Amino acid sequence: MPQKTWTNYYRGHKLSFSNIALHYPYLYKILYNRPKKILEIGCGPADHSVFIKSLSKKIQISLLDKEKSLLLRNKEVYGKKIKNIYNYDILDESIAKKLPKLAEIIGTESFMVSLKDNRP
Repeated sequence: MPQKTWTNYYRGHKLSFSNIALHYPYLYKILYNRPKKILEIGCGPADHSVFIKSLSKKIQISLLDKEKSLLLRNKEVYGKKIKNIYNYDILDESIAKKLPKLAEIIGTESFMVSLKDNRP
């Protein structure tokens, strides 16, 4: 039985229209802010970042995940659409302190869901 990893989970994964449609309101809000750089933390297959990049060629997309093989898979699949990949554990405090310097918008799926919240 193969080891349980996110890389194995996403093996053979293709960009899903239903996933994009489900999250489109949040993705639109990210685009509305016109960021130049986005860092997606815990990127999984990077569907959201790649979709945003397809709508705005000027945005630089970077991915951060602690599973190196998943990052390498994304870089192989998406090539030049991905500017940088970072193989870090986000729970490492020294890495967390550097994040604001890496991008204008730092996103996770939890971040996108929080965009629907209208509280300041």
